[in-house]
Amino acid sequence: GGSVWETLTPDQMAEGMLLEAIKTRVKPSDLPCECSKFLKDFMQPVLPEGLKLDIKTTSHKKLSKLLSAAEKRKLLCVVKKMGQECVDKVDFGHKDVVAYVPQVCESASSAKSKQDAGEVLMFKEGYKPNNNITPIIGGSKDDFYLPDGLLGRICEYAKGKGLLRDDGVEIDRTH
Repeated sequence: GGSVWETLTPDQMAEGMLLEAIKTRVKPSDLPCECSKFLKDFMQPVLPEGLKLDIKTTSHKKLSKLLSAAEKRKLLCVVKKMGQECVDKVDFGHKDVVAYVPQVCESASSAKSKQDAGEVLMFKEGYKPNNNITPIIGGSKDDFYLPDGLLGRICEYAKGKGLLRDDGVEIDRTH
């Protein structure tokens, strides 16, 4: 017990779960996603083990109404695909998502206990390329690159294509 989630009203919990899922779990490649699967795979897992939200206890009463309210706020877009309601798009740059601070979940507290046990936890900033960049840097969109490695790959590409000059990179004008 003792989780922040347990102190919230059902409506606050539903809102928090939605923002937490968008901020920490949902990726553009996960969409479109059938609404009940969105709840099961992205929203429910943000809660600590043993805690579950029954949507019927919220003022929305139904998942479709909760998602519809989020759609009115332009947080996401729900469409019907082959007879199923699906979350089609999410606005990852929405002010509510940007302002949302993720809750400390079980995995973070277990990381803290590892740190207390003398293990050092290290975070590094890195990049995952999209499909437009993979032809330039090689690899796949699922690879993760540290800044130095990414810069090296881009320079190799530029050298290979004869784009490097003494004063920088030559850019083709397309217009």
